[in-house]
Amino acid sequence: MGSSTTSGALSGRRRPRAATTPRLNVTPLVDVVLVLLIIFMVMAPVVNAHFAARLPPKPDDTDKALAQANPNDKPLVLRVEPDGRLTANKVELAPGEASDRLKRMLNARPNTLLYIDSADDAAYGHVLAGIEKARVAGAHPLVLVTEELPLD
Repeated sequence: MGSSTTSGALSGRRRPRAATTPRLNVTPLVDVVLVLLIIFMVMAPVVNAHFAARLPPKPDDTDKALAQANPNDKPLVLRVEPDGRLTANKVELAPGEASDRLKRMLNARPNTLLYIDSADDAAYGHVLAGIEKARVAGAHPLVLVTEELPLD
């Protein structure tokens, strides 16, 4: 019987509970914050990138004068011949004055867009020389033509 009284006495007496302290598990929070930090670090250069956009110019008196200088609104095409000669819209450019002449042609236009075309058998060095003369003349952007443009 002693065993029943001791078990009854133990069951009636409460054992003091150890004081529990709430502990916040911050590991998932730190993981999420680090992932977000990495994402923002990777995306920062993309967000700061500036993209150029061309808007059509507003019409004014200078546009009318430019339209008279280029009545058919033909693109300006610099052609590099196989022997290294340069022509701009079928007008031959002397080697010494090609940059100056191109600059005058570009100044008579509303933009400085220049198409560069070359003969299929033109040397690569001649094409690079033509590109350099166009760059010195202030042409920007330079567009390399891959198909024949109608100049008529």
